[in-house]
Amino acid sequence: MSRKSIVTVAISSAVLAGVITLLAWIRTSDDASNQALNVVQTTKPLSPRVSNVTSASQSVAVKPTSSDEWKIFGLNLEGKTVAQYVKKYYAAADKGDPKAAFKIYQAELICDTLTSNERTQSTKGEGWLNEVDKLKAQKLCDGFNGNRNELLKYIAQAAKGGVADAQALFINTPPDWVLNGSLIPDTTNPHVKEWYEQAVGYLNQAATQGNQMAMLDLARIYKNGDGVQQNLQMAATFEIAYFQIHKLPLSNPLVANITNQLTPDQVREATSAAQAYVAASDNTNNNQ
Repeated sequence: MSRKSIVTVAISSAVLAGVITLLAWIRTSDDASNQALNVVQTTKPLSPRVSNVTSASQSVAVKPTSSDEWKIFGLNLEGKTVAQYVKKYYAAADKGDPKAAFKIYQAELICDTLTSNERTQSTKGEGWLNEVDKLKAQKLCDGFNGNRNELLKYIAQAAKGGVADAQALFINTPPDWVLNGSLIPDTTNPHVKEWYEQAVGYLNQAATQGNQMAMLDLARIYKNGDGVQQNLQMAATFEIAYFQIHKLPLSNPLVANITNQLTPDQVREATSAAQAYVAASDNTNNNQ
C-alpha cells in the first residue's frame, strides 16, 4: 500500500506535520504539480521514534538568529522550551480541552522529530534536518522528558475532540505497533485495520471542516484503494475540491487522470459533491 501525497511540508528543510507534514510514511509525490505543491502551508509529523532526545550540549556549531531561534517547523514556542511550553497546557488538556492537547502534540513533535532524525543519522549516516533546525530542536528539547506514548495520547485526544488539523495528522502519527518496523501498515491485521479505518474516518471529518491536507490524503487513498475500496468518484470529489479552492484548472492532469476514467454523470456528481468541501474551506479561512 503506497503512502504518497502532494502535501508540502511547511518546515524549512524536511518532511514534517501539524505536520507538524511526516513520516512513518514519508510522503513523496506522484500526485503533484508545481502549483499544488506550494499551496498547503501545514506541517507534518514524521516516523515513529524512540523517546530519548539528545541534549542541547551536543548541538552542532551553527547558531540561529536571535529573532528566529524559538520558531521551528512553523511553530513559535514564544521564547519557551518544549518542556516549558507544554507545561502551560497540561492542566487544560487533562480536563478534556482538545485544543490544548493539540498544542502539546505540536510542541512535543519537535522532539519526536529530532529523535527520529538522530536515529536515522545513526543507522544510515545522514538525517534530514538541516544544521540550523537541528540546533534549534536540540535547544528547544533540552530538559524535555516526554515520550512517544504521551505524544500519541494527545494527538488522539485532539482528533477525537474535533480539532481538524489533528484529525488530518492522526493518520501520520501511528503507534509503533501499526507499522511494526515497516513503512507500510499491514491492514490484513485486524487491529491495524481498525486503527486505519479510524484514521480515515478522522480524515473525512477534517475534510468536512475544510481541511485541505485531509482532502489531498483522501483523494490519494480513494484513488489508489489504500486500505479502502477504490472509489475513483470519491477521489475525484476531493481532488476537484482542492483544485477549486486554489482556483487551479480542472484540466490539470492530476484531476483529468481520474475524471477521464469516470462517466460524465459521475464527473458531474463529483463536481457537485466537491462544492461542500470548497464551502467548508472558505468558511474556515473566513473565520481565521
